[in-house]
Order: sequence, then structure tokens, then C-alpha cells
Amino acid sequence: MVYSLSPVFSSRPSSASALRPSSASASRPSLFPRPLLESEDSDLTSSSVDQMNDAVTRRIFSKLDNLKTLLEKVKKNQEDMKEEIKTIKEEVAILSYDQACIDAVIIKSAQDLLEKKIYPNYDEFKESAEFFLRESDNEFFSTLGSKWEPYFEKKI
Repeated sequence: MVYSLSPVFSSRPSSASALRPSSASASRPSLFPRPLLESEDSDLTSSSVDQMNDAVTRRIFSKLDNLKTLLEKVKKNQEDMKEEIKTIKEEVAILSYDQACIDAVIIKSAQDLLEKKIYPNYDEFKESAEFFLRESDNEFFSTLGSKWEPYFEKKI
């Protein structure tokens, strides 16, 4: 609805003449121009508008397809990452368990070695001394004969 500018500044149209655009409002440019009708704009036909709409629609669907493809790639990568993280967690758990087991084996083995090699029992020590004496001075060891055990008890 178009309001006329009459000497009385009323916001309501007072008559049927007020419904028609006044000559003053027709001559000056409007801040909000109305859209042109197809009959007024000979350059724009319905087929060109349809073609533009189709082109815009195709671009929108193309972008949506690209976004869908990108989203699928992101989801796939996310699933791959989840699997890798799961595998890493399992390996860490296994390694943690194995490390505790390895530590226990090392400690037990070290204790056994200390007891057997550093602190040999009497028979092991006697055998080792006999072996060393035979290797280093077999002639002397042969002269001992049956006196080897008393010699070992007294001297070694």
C-alpha cells in the first residue's frame, strides 16, 4: 500500500486517490525498489531464470556431494585411528605385563647366579679347584694322588 504525502501528515490513506502513487513519489527514487516484473524486464525470460536456478541447484548439490565425500573420508580416517589406538593400547598392556614378568625373571636369575657362581657350595668349589689344578699344574696334582682331599681341606 502506498501512502500519499498530503498536507496533513497522516499515516492512513484517506481516500481511494491515496491508494494510487502520487506524482511526487513516482518522480523520486525509492530506497527499496520493487522487483521488476517479467513483462517489464525483457532481458529476463522465464527460461533464463529457470536455467540460472538449475545452475545454482547443481552447484549446491555438487558442494553437498563434495561435503558428503569429505565426511565419509573423515569417518573412515576416524575409524582407522580408533583401531590403531586400540591396537596400541593392547600392545602397551602386553608390554607392561611382559616388563613386569621380565623384571621378575631377571631378579630371580640374578639371585640364582649369585648363589651358584659367586657363592658355590662345597662340592662345586672342590670340583672347580681340582679342575684348575689339573689344568695349571697336572704334574703336581698327579703327585698328590689320594692325598688330594686332605690337601684341599688344609690348604684351600
